[in-house]
Amino acid sequence: MIAVLGGLSSRGKHFRHRESDQSAGDYGRSCGTFYTTNTSYPGGVAISRDGKSAYALLNQNNTLAVIDLTKTPLTQGTQIRVGNAPHSIVIKGTTAYISNEGGRAATQADFQIYSAGTPIVANDVNGSATTGTVSVVDLTKMQVKAALDRAQVESAND
Repeated sequence: MIAVLGGLSSRGKHFRHRESDQSAGDYGRSCGTFYTTNTSYPGGVAISRDGKSAYALLNQNNTLAVIDLTKTPLTQGTQIRVGNAPHSIVIKGTTAYISNEGGRAATQADFQIYSAGTPIVANDVNGSATTGTVSVVDLTKMQVKAALDRAQVESAND
């Protein structure tokens, strides 16, 4: 039997959840949060240069949503998947750069914890996220053009 404390396994390198938690949904797992699957937890927000659109990061959904500011009431448009736990957004022209605190998708080889139901790569001692990324988004198409890891971001600044 594997004991689970705060989402960290007492055995082995990988996060494991209780079998009884498997059908509970993303937020019903033992390391879930107090948020529900109906809570998107907005993070960073940026306004387009013309002031007609807002771009909101929905942290719990791992998405970027566009909001039409010209309509009453305000209307949410397209929502696209970016990285895990998006936090901050900067717009330059028609491109958005989004920091993803949860980083890249976790693999079986990684130590993992759940961040709002999403498995993220984590430090096996303290459970902190270890692989932050930057999503590069074409706002005219609402499409991710690239996902940059730390080394790619650092080499771009050289």
